[in-house]
Amino acid sequence: NVTQAVRIAKLLRPDQKYVFLSSACIFKSDTPDDINYEDSTPQPQCYYTETKVEAERQLRVLQLLSSRNAKGILIIRPRLLISEKAHPRNPINKLLKYTDVLDCQESAPILEDLIVKIKELIAYDQGGTFNVFNSGTISPARICEIFDHPINKITKAQLDVLMQGRARRVTTVLGTNRQTSQLPNIE
Repeated sequence: NVTQAVRIAKLLRPDQKYVFLSSACIFKSDTPDDINYEDSTPQPQCYYTETKVEAERQLRVLQLLSSRNAKGILIIRPRLLISEKAHPRNPINKLLKYTDVLDCQESAPILEDLIVKIKELIAYDQGGTFNVFNSGTISPARICEIFDHPINKITKAQLDVLMQGRARRVTTVLGTNRQTSQLPNIE
């Protein structure tokens, strides 16, 4: 997540755009009103998110020290990336296997909308860091309800007890202070 991300950025010509997919998991929201913006201070909760924060830092330093144009690096922070296509790594497919599901609101992008947004940002030669998400919030429990999957709704505290000894899941609510069009509502 760090060395290869920076290595690839160094290989590109100054006229090329580098898109780095980071993660909004670098933030955690304790409540739905605890909104994280592009310039919010990261609070990595595990090794994976620490590497994403470090990669972002090194890419920003590389941008400042290199001859690349100021908009050459585009950092995208998705969270709970959902797709309309079934796939074992799609959160929808994963959630529909569980009986105990978290009922906390968070931000999420739909992959197909995210791809359109990334293409738009490239076309308009945007650079820097972008929190990209569909407007509104949704809970994993709500996703299961949409698919009529019977579940037992649990709180974050209950999930933490169930996950003892394993990486803890964070809930993230995103905001943006960048001038970009909103993606459609997540519902």
